[in-house]
Amino acid sequence: MLQTGDIVEEFRVGGSANSLIRFKAPFKNGKSGVNKILQEAYKKKDTSILVRVRRGVDEYAELQGCIVPNENKKSYVLRDIVDPNYLVGFLDRTEAECFQLQGIFQ
Repeated sequence: MLQTGDIVEEFRVGGSANSLIRFKAPFKNGKSGVNKILQEAYKKKDTSILVRVRRGVDEYAELQGCIVPNENKKSYVLRDIVDPNYLVGFLDRTEAECFQLQGIFQ
């Protein structure tokens, strides 16, 4: 599971090798750019996604999920494949702010 302060390194959108598209950090236009990626994939009904995040300096985690509209329908969140009650949203934060949220002080 992803945690508050995780730093998104990469998105892999698409369910098959033919439709797989990778997006790597830094993401152009931050949160709004990520939301646009998710919106376009959702409109194409290509909602399968793998998110790779970094914790600290060298620890990584992944979430396999699907893209769903948020309640306000102006943004998108991810629903975990294993636990459909687990939702993930995104915020704009600097790497230093993420490390602070993770309890790592540099």
